[in-house]
Amino acid sequence: MSLSLSPLLAALQQPAAYAHPAGEIVHLETHISHVFLAGDYAYKLKKPVDFGFLDFTTPEKRRAACAEEVRLNTRLAPDIYLDVVPVCRNEAGYRVRPEGCAPGETEAEVLVHMRRFPQDGLLDHLAMTGQLTPDIMTDIAHQLARFHAAAGRGPEIDQFGSVDSVRTPIMQNFVQTRPYIGRTVSAATHARLQSWAEAFLRTHAGLFSERVHAGKIVDGHGDLHLRNMCKFDGRVLIFDCIEFNPALRAGDVMNDIAFLIMDLDHRALAAHANRFLNEYLEQTRDYAGLTLLDFYRFYRACVRAKVMSFESDGAPATERRGVEQEAASYFDLAEQALAPHTPGLLLTCGVCGSGKTTLARQAAEVLDGVMVRSDAVRKHLAGIPLTTRGKESGTDIYTPSMTGRTYTTLLQHAREVIASGRWAILDAVYGKQSERAAAAALARELHVPFGILYCQAPHSELTRRLDQRTSQGRDISDATVEVLEQQLTHFETPGPEEGPQFSSTGKEDPEAWLVSLRTRR
Repeated sequence: MSLSLSPLLAALQQPAAYAHPAGEIVHLETHISHVFLAGDYAYKLKKPVDFGFLDFTTPEKRRAACAEEVRLNTRLAPDIYLDVVPVCRNEAGYRVRPEGCAPGETEAEVLVHMRRFPQDGLLDHLAMTGQLTPDIMTDIAHQLARFHAAAGRGPEIDQFGSVDSVRTPIMQNFVQTRPYIGRTVSAATHARLQSWAEAFLRTHAGLFSERVHAGKIVDGHGDLHLRNMCKFDGRVLIFDCIEFNPALRAGDVMNDIAFLIMDLDHRALAAHANRFLNEYLEQTRDYAGLTLLDFYRFYRACVRAKVMSFESDGAPATERRGVEQEAASYFDLAEQALAPHTPGLLLTCGVCGSGKTTLARQAAEVLDGVMVRSDAVRKHLAGIPLTTRGKESGTDIYTPSMTGRTYTTLLQHAREVIASGRWAILDAVYGKQSERAAAAALARELHVPFGILYCQAPHSELTRRLDQRTSQGRDISDATVEVLEQQLTHFETPGPEEGPQFSSTGKEDPEAWLVSLRTRR
């Protein structure tokens, strides 16, 4: 801490410095800022530091960084980030003045002014206490899908998606972690990770270029992990994006979400990561980006390994070994991201209301696969929001032509998912033998295992489920009892010659069958 900051820091820990009831002040410190929790509000003071990737050494730079922090974070957390306020100095000391300094006062510093939220609402706390629910992951996925769709794009942003821009920080990681060989990483692992990264960048240069041309490079968040998310007023707020360096914030959308997936994996929350990824992809249809996801998971794990290695240097002697082990665990996670996958193709089969989506979601979790729903694909093709009912769209999205396009697109997405080394789970009626045969043919072409989840239920149960779904109005499916009757009229029951099948009435557990299917060729 700079000596010149001492009087200011002391003052900001006193309730008298604030124009509102402050109660007991809580002072938090990071390597780049001081945070003061005062009553219903929080105030962040930037440290006058220069780490190369950020420079807060002058008042002008700190003010600009504060303004950027508020501007950028109101994209996802407008209820938290309020404004930039001055700390004013007079003969009596320091005061936080949201309205501006009074005559005779001078501006000593500026602060980011935020609404305070309870620390036990942080998602890392919810994860540690078993309160991180699948619905929370869905909320995050939907928010990030909307955020990425609206995020800044253009030539000045696209530069951060080029293979050269991506290569630079990755290679820097290996240079910067070389002194820690023998402490947080073995020489063999360090060399293997660097060699793999160099080979991937060399062999996939064209893919990085394709992502730029596809508009997948955005001005994103850059620091998506559970500690930068909180449950507040009944919803998840995502905050504290990187404001100080656009090169660390902008990039491929897959790079952005990879941080959260890596964080969940590190916490042994694979099912949560799978739910998040599936919900995000259902909203964005960015299945082609999956080929880069594991690469960015690897990169994010290497960054955390580097940061923890750095922190081990300043840790007390009694804690240093624990920090080094934490860094090593991230290097281990980076290696896991490179592990080869065994992909496959699985499809559901059954009329509406028979439990296909529930079973497909379970299969995705067991297989660490990606579920592609025909209901979502159909609406994406029609250009309507997933929550809009087909009849409300003004066009008939259930014509034979649109159904044909939907099933063709399902296979296209299956090909993209399988190319990334994952299982593709196609969630659709698949009520015609010819539709199922086309999926089986794709599996044979790609030399991957194939299976069918055949879902059944009594007619009374089917109608009950559909009536309940319609009354709740939360599912993207437009199926009604009328649609059910039409499907039953034309449904072609799958035969044993079509491939391995698991027959489900909703009471059977498919896990053992799914595990056995994964090992087939």
